[in-house]
Amino acid sequence: AVNRMLSNEMNSQICKNILDMGIGVALADKDIIQFDKRAISLGEMSIREKVAVMYGADVVLTPDTGIFHIASALDKPIVTYFGAINPKLRISSNNVHVLINPVPCFPCDVYTCHMGRPMCVQGLKVEDIVNKVVSLVGQSQKIGAQRI
Repeated sequence: AVNRMLSNEMNSQICKNILDMGIGVALADKDIIQFDKRAISLGEMSIREKVAVMYGADVVLTPDTGIFHIASALDKPIVTYFGAINPKLRISSNNVHVLINPVPCFPCDVYTCHMGRPMCVQGLKVEDIVNKVVSLVGQSQKIGAQRI
């Protein structure tokens, strides 16, 4: 599953841009990266710790992992990327926004890329991810304000 995740460099760029806009993000990735108190990598935390962090986050950025499904159950705004896995088969929530980099082999429905470097994930653009997160959080805040 590691090859379906964004690189640490991309995660760093995404989180810096998001944090500069005042948005708190829970980031599911393979390494522990602490940007500041608003962006926390879920890396090697226990399930309880992950749930607590996601509960307090404005948005969860994750590939198709268990974290994605937990965030969905928490009804958190989620920006997810599936690589070459067909997202129509995996999404059961309205608060999920999928980013796809269409490649010729999409959808291949395998967890390990047979091409070596998964361009379906690594070909995603930082600015597209940041824009999706910002628009999703903005929509979420408008909905929350309307409920009051």
